[in-house]
Amino acid sequence: MHGSVRVQSTIDPEWARSRGFVVIPVPGQELEAISLGQLSRAIQQMGIDEVLAVHSGRPPTKEELEHSERARKVWPDAIYVPTFFVLSASPEDIYDVVYKEHASFEHFLTDRDVRFAILLTHDETSLVAGPKEFVEAALGKTLTEAWKDFEIYVEEMRPYGVDWWLRNLIDLYRPLSTA
Repeated sequence: MHGSVRVQSTIDPEWARSRGFVVIPVPGQELEAISLGQLSRAIQQMGIDEVLAVHSGRPPTKEELEHSERARKVWPDAIYVPTFFVLSASPEDIYDVVYKEHASFEHFLTDRDVRFAILLTHDETSLVAGPKEFVEAALGKTLTEAWKDFEIYVEEMRPYGVDWWLRNLIDLYRPLSTA
């Protein structure tokens, strides 16, 4: 593999800092529970009406694709999977692409100008990044509340042995919230 190719399940803090972004880790199940209407409004308040859903990771197996009627029609042999989808910033489109049709993918949601970034992973967390106002609107809480909720989640995950990884996310991204 060439040195310029990297696969990451994080957002580079230096990249985020250079864009003036804050990055908040969010427990996976909490991000799924966030109102898609709330997320869509936060995106649209930035003047964005179209988003890109860039998938990462491996293509789904044939069995995983069988969970989607539309996917079976489009990719019957799971040979070709598009790299990204262009969709409206509507709650319905975001749900259809990210949570319904292609839920086996990890996605990076953004717009063409990368004014925000949401990394949806299969790990214990996802990441919401952008200007402070966007992140707070997308999560429906202040940065202070979001960090407090994440710290509670880290403690809840301690018995499962993943708290070290979650604490690493705190070390990576909290400084961006106070800069």
